[in-house]
Amino acid sequence: MIANKLTSVPADQSIAEIQKMLLGFRASRMMIDYEGDSPASLAFQVDRNGHKISFRLPCNWESMLEALKRENVPIRYRNKEHAQRVAWRVLRDWVRAQLTLIEAGVAKVEEVMLPWAILGDGQTVAQRMLTSKGLIGLPAPESDGAK
Repeated sequence: MIANKLTSVPADQSIAEIQKMLLGFRASRMMIDYEGDSPASLAFQVDRNGHKISFRLPCNWESMLEALKRENVPIRYRNKEHAQRVAWRVLRDWVRAQLTLIEAGVAKVEEVMLPWAILGDGQTVAQRMLTSKGLIGLPAPESDGAK
């Protein structure tokens, strides 16, 4: 079940709401990356114990469009613009949930945002994990035969 699948909230409004939440979280250096005329990701930086950590939150609207098709949403919602609205709205909800966990002390920013941390080569941790074998060079745990 896709949340917000029939949203009418424009992508730029969801992006602005995400930015406002991140500002309240003391994020800095926010930047929106575009692919053509479409917002593709939102990058930001936080200062943790004197160290600056940068994150990039991707908005994969193409996958969202495929998911909307699988959900059999009405045909008028099966387009790029609507998929972008839904994807950014879902990302907004995710950011709100993660910031709530951080504010409540349930998790640290590094724990919930780690996949989106930007590495020295510009890739995110998630991208590196998906393109390398294993968890960024960490050996896979050995099986002891227990199930």
